[in-house]
Amino acid sequence: MIVIFEGADASGKDVVREAFERLTKYQHTCVTRFTFSQAVFARYFKRTQWTNRRKREQIIHEAQELVATFSPLVVYCHAVPRVLRYRYGARGEDYAAQPDSVVLHQYYVELFEHLRLGDHLYDVDTSACPDLEDLASGIAKRIRQIKGE
Repeated sequence: MIVIFEGADASGKDVVREAFERLTKYQHTCVTRFTFSQAVFARYFKRTQWTNRRKREQIIHEAQELVATFSPLVVYCHAVPRVLRYRYGARGEDYAAQPDSVVLHQYYVELFEHLRLGDHLYDVDTSACPDLEDLASGIAKRIRQIKGE
């Protein structure tokens, strides 16, 4: 199965993906940030891909085609601002200079609702569940449920 890890910077995408890949011994095709992030960040930064109606519809259409064709599991990673501020600081980066995480979260949620991913969306609040093995196991369990195992 294709598993797409989405979310803003410092949301835990890579760490969760790596734990999942270790747990499943790389049995799935994993991608970090894909069409969904393109739509969210184009909207956030008011890029032409979003402000131009035809281009915005094209981005949404591409996301819908991706879902319809491959039925991926989208793992949406996010964290509360306090945790993101800490993570940016640990990386030596200024949290205040980053895009507004609350707005990005809202845009991701709205996009996923529009796409109606249902069971193909796995929401992970990485600030609430720091146990990576539990997170990876939850993702693997969702895949088994989708496959009917």
